[in-house]
Amino acid sequence: EKSNFLSNYMTELPAELLAYCFSFLNANDLNSCRQINRIWLSSANSDSLWKPLCRKWKIWKVEPSASVQINWRAIYRSRKIIDKKVIPLLIKAYFIGTRQEAYQKLLSYGQDIFEKLKSIISDEKHDNHDKNLSIVYYAKEVLERLKQQTLQNLCKNPLMNEIEFGGWIIAKWNRPMLKLKTIKKSLDRLADELRSSVAEVKGPLSKLKAIVDGLRSLGFKGNTENYYDPSNSYLDDVLKNRTGIPITLSIVFSSIASRLGFNVGLVGAPGHFLTVVDIPEKDGKLEEIYIDMFNGVLMSKSECLRKFEYLPRTSVRETCLRMMRNLLQIYMNVPQEQNSLYCLYICVAGDSVSLNDHFRHARARMHLCDYDQSLESYTSALSCADNDAQRSILDMELIACRRLQLCLKSFETPDPLLTLMLTERPFNIEYPLGTIFSYIEGGMGVVVGFQMNEQNELQYRALLDVTYHTIVPLVVIQISDIKSTVQEKIVHPLLPRFFSAYRKGVYYPNAALRAVYPTSPNPVFGREYFE
Repeated sequence: EKSNFLSNYMTELPAELLAYCFSFLNANDLNSCRQINRIWLSSANSDSLWKPLCRKWKIWKVEPSASVQINWRAIYRSRKIIDKKVIPLLIKAYFIGTRQEAYQKLLSYGQDIFEKLKSIISDEKHDNHDKNLSIVYYAKEVLERLKQQTLQNLCKNPLMNEIEFGGWIIAKWNRPMLKLKTIKKSLDRLADELRSSVAEVKGPLSKLKAIVDGLRSLGFKGNTENYYDPSNSYLDDVLKNRTGIPITLSIVFSSIASRLGFNVGLVGAPGHFLTVVDIPEKDGKLEEIYIDMFNGVLMSKSECLRKFEYLPRTSVRETCLRMMRNLLQIYMNVPQEQNSLYCLYICVAGDSVSLNDHFRHARARMHLCDYDQSLESYTSALSCADNDAQRSILDMELIACRRLQLCLKSFETPDPLLTLMLTERPFNIEYPLGTIFSYIEGGMGVVVGFQMNEQNELQYRALLDVTYHTIVPLVVIQISDIKSTVQEKIVHPLLPRFFSAYRKGVYYPNAALRAVYPTSPNPVFGREYFE
């Protein structure tokens, strides 16, 4: 009787009160409520309940428009289905036969899977033995491809001629979820704060001085203490920290001054960056006033020429390329960041990419074991070579890259019968897959596979002879090369491609590696580490 009373009581609640009660529920509970009766079904379908649940996704491939009638529950359901498909597709990427298909499907979802990929990657920061290294590896691969795909599309946008749009693209490379309206709102707010003080003074020169002084009073200054901090080159960080380098502070000044009625030019002086404004004089001629926002001073052209040999005006695209060159110098010892930034640099540069740009990009790609992309860049560099000396160096590196590529491909697509025969050899028991070892000649490696035939052995030997390539090879050539096994964890870009976990001095093969060596007797295998 009591339960009947409560049931009747809940069904007789006003729709507004029932919706309020439902607003405290999550998506699973709301779906359960939809199955109670028609009244609850109608209330639980309300857009006012499902729209807030959709806010957990900050990035959309196509953002829902407020002017169009939207079924928010259907939107939530479709995004949830996409999220559930991500991990199975990443597992398909383990296998070379289905990798390309998995990549294409994931890339087709566009920005809808940004946040899911980020959440998978963030788990890497926790020391969790059950995490799957291979899934994290391919999540990073797909996220990087998505990021480049998004930025390449943005580089074709006509707005690329606006300096704050160019600055946003570089900042978005660092923070893929950053929105242009966030940058614009910050700049609008700063312009509004200075508007009244600029209006109080007369004359364009006085107004420019008021803008510079106003920005300095708000805390904008050159970061002399930590000049090479990467955050000095990202527009969102500069607006937040109010410190930067000449080029980013000049972008801030240019954006504020243009909002206050000035037409500002960009000047790429040698070793410095300035802005310039043409001010009309009494005789009708234009006087060039140069603004050094890093030091907070205004100068005439003659004063500037005493400090700098020449004062070339630069376009937005050239300014963005200069910002990226600064970052490439900062990230010189971080190949992952350098490689990613080179992709954007080449896209922004277009037809003006130099031989050096292609060459550095190829080196960065090869350092990350992305031999296919590295070969493309080496080929592009060869097409830009002017003399035999350049072609000779590039040919040598191109051959080395092809050897590395062959080595990796010959391992990933072995002869199945040959593989079965090799897995029965005694040394497979002595040194199981995932064993960390040290070479007799020095260096460390991980057992990923075994010698397959004489041809591959020559390729593996060639791999070791590439002296400038600093990455230790993974594949065991011969048992005689092993000095001893060790318990020390090592770092290598390709490790997550073959192993799903690391524990107690041993790497655990993922599904793809187990398929290549199905009869491996590794005593430490445990299925809980593979799934």
